Amino acid sequence: MVLVDSPRRVRTLQWTLAVLDAGIGGYALFTKLTGQAQVEGSRAALVGLLGDPNDLAFTLLMSAPFLIAAAWTGEVRTRRRARILLVLVVGGILSTQSRGGLLALAAGGGLVMFDRIRSKAVVVGIMVVGLGLAGAVSGLADRQSGAVGGGHEELDESAQGRLDAWKAGGRMLMRNPIDGVGFNRFADNYESYASNVVIWGKHETHNAYIKCAAETGVIGLLPFLALVFLSLRASLRCRALASRFEPADATLLSTQLANLAGLLVSAFFLSQTWMWFLYILFFNAATTAEIYTI
Repeated sequence: MVLVDSPRRVRTLQWTLAVLDAGIGGYALFTKLTGQAQVEGSRAALVGLLGDPNDLAFTLLMSAPFLIAAAWTGEVRTRRRARILLVLVVGGILSTQSRGGLLALAAGGGLVMFDRIRSKAVVVGIMVVGLGLAGAVSGLADRQSGAVGGGHEELDESAQGRLDAWKAGGRMLMRNPIDGVGFNRFADNYESYASNVVIWGKHETHNAYIKCAAETGVIGLLPFLALVFLSLRASLRCRALASRFEPADATLLSTQLANLAGLLVSAFFLSQTWMWFLYILFFNAATTAEIYTI
């Protein structure tokens, strides 16, 4: 295995992640446009770890902020390449109709814009309008998740299912504060802790932090939060170093925080605690900070 031990290899890793994300996003977009999307009748999904549209969106967020910055920074050839990849990645996220994915995209993209646009009000405005347009283009309102109670003013099954899962996860932590209910055992214990036993779908926490707390208690939650904190600190170091380098390196350094923030925001809605996608960004932030500090 080739170690990521130099700026050139850091750049190679980041672009490799972007190309892989674009490939996945392009295929998701293809399934959507050709009518092959099957989840809830309209949401793109692949197989295995990416068989859930929300998890698919989570994966595509790994490099979206970096591509947003690279699409308007540096050499013409680099900008063109980044724009092509960005279209595929964003198209893939829209194809999943993931609300958490759209919020995370806005968070990551917003951080990128905060570094490049002086007026914060303009950035907020762009994010709000962008979210509205993205929701409309993706057909978010047409998701077949239904409404609890049958009325448009009611919570849909996806939202109600999340609230039920979060409450159940909180009860698991309160009754098992030290070690939780067991690694990957949330689904097995759900009905014993749920106040609403209606089965909206697959038993999951729909929140990476609650999943960690419910399944491993404080023994697992504290190290996980420490890892999040240390990764955020490393990405802030990268951001501070960006001004010292040429555009190619500066773009990579300045977007480490945005890449990580996007996934951490989406983690409030998705159950990706133990999947490897988030840990790749933890690793990337830490190694990038160390390499560029030397």
